[in-house]
Amino acid sequence: ELYWFDKEFKQVLLNGILNAEHHLKSIAAYRFAEANPRSKYPYLQIENYDSNSLNRNWKLISRLSKILSSNCNYDNNTIYHNIHSHNDVPIWVIVDYFDFGTLRDFIRCLPRNVQNKIALDCIDFINDNTPNFNGTFPIDVMNSFIKNIHETRNVCAHNNRLLKFECRSDSVYFEPLHSVYTISSNRNNPRKDVFTTFISLQCFLSETEYSVLNNTLRKRVKHLNHRLHSISVNNILSSLGFPDNWHEIDPLPQ
Repeated sequence: ELYWFDKEFKQVLLNGILNAEHHLKSIAAYRFAEANPRSKYPYLQIENYDSNSLNRNWKLISRLSKILSSNCNYDNNTIYHNIHSHNDVPIWVIVDYFDFGTLRDFIRCLPRNVQNKIALDCIDFINDNTPNFNGTFPIDVMNSFIKNIHETRNVCAHNNRLLKFECRSDSVYFEPLHSVYTISSNRNNPRKDVFTTFISLQCFLSETEYSVLNNTLRKRVKHLNHRLHSISVNNILSSLGFPDNWHEIDPLPQ
């Protein structure tokens, strides 16, 4: 029962993360294109990134160049079409070929003013899921959330065990979100478990998308609770960082 629960829980969580990835790709591509409206292949030019991260920028540019070169000789994709028809591949085309790790590095390498615009766009999602929010979304918080979502995504996508999984570092404390769940800024209260990553998706998903994710996970826990006899379902919730009896909370409207 635990094996199938872990498998199904990962599939549901991964689907939510893929929705967040889609939104971040759209926002990042739009803001990058806005900042670099005229040049061809602007994402291959070092001056279009944060000047304080040259080594990281060159590694990113090398990775993007490999995406182009690995697709330019096959006529069944949009990169080939744009190279041979327009001698340019816009950011909104190549971004579809980013995996989550490349997307994370791309956002992190952008100039801070562009990152700030991406974070500002994410506030629409935060307002959807946290109606009383009226503050800012700092880019260090945004990047730490994306980092931990990426690590959790890899566990789900590679079908590794999610139970007791923890990210390598804490999410940066974000009071408007973490305080709702009585998560403190205290270093002795880590913010690297699956639950912390799960609630951070509120910053990158619409209200309906997050409600569907929340309610589907809740159903999986309730189903497991009916099937478990030797241990409490709260033991399983605890291994994921979720509060006791989380599945008994009312579902979100959708």
